[in-house]
Amino acid sequence: TCRHKMRRLIPILALLPVLLSCQKVGTRIWRASGDNGDKPGIGLELRMDAKEISGFAFLLDPDSPHDFSHTGLRRAMTVISQSPNEISFRIAWNETSTETLVFRFEKADWPDSFEATVISIRGTETSPPRLFTFKRLQ
Repeated sequence: TCRHKMRRLIPILALLPVLLSCQKVGTRIWRASGDNGDKPGIGLELRMDAKEISGFAFLLDPDSPHDFSHTGLRRAMTVISQSPNEISFRIAWNETSTETLVFRFEKADWPDSFEATVISIRGTETSPPRLFTFKRLQ
């Protein structure tokens, strides 16, 4: 009967939210880039996997400053400190050159597209804040 079928369906419907919450969320990736004129462009990649944040910095071809397929150099960014609206990363460009990038976000959650103000610190020099627009790849 219809009532008997409904009784079998109710326990399944009750478990549906639990089953959906068990799905593994893959790595989400956002990228942004900036043009530096005749110097290499800068590319930034932020990754979030199960609430763990990581990233990469890229030096991009000056003739294609927004094209990540023309990468001259790719370096991992190591998290130094993190709060809901700010993340500091350290980048080792080579054995003697390191840089700290401070990302400031207006909102703690990252939708498909968002802006971040980025400040670069090399030794005692701090660059002016630069606005990057990140777009989600995955």
